[in-house]
Amino acid sequence: MDREAVLKIVEERLLAARQREKEASRSFNKIVSDVPSGVPYPDSVSQVERAARSYRSAMQEVTAAQEQTNRFALQGVVPEDLDLGRLN
Repeated sequence: MDREAVLKIVEERLLAARQREKEASRSFNKIVSDVPSGVPYPDSVSQVERAARSYRSAMQEVTAAQEQTNRFALQGVVPEDLDLGRLN
């Protein structure tokens, strides 16, 4: 696998992670905005907590994907999960 192929993979991962983050953000904001007084009903608390965890997880994915992209682009470090050995 050559450098261009690896770069394409890490960039696609980053774009996918950003999309998941946007979707999680929209979901979180919708749930929070559905709470009229700003104080969630007891059964809504779990919905808000789940949405917050999902959003936090998505943000962590974006950070990891960005770090992976940067490490490859700047230092040539191939992500371990690609298990390529050396680039051609």
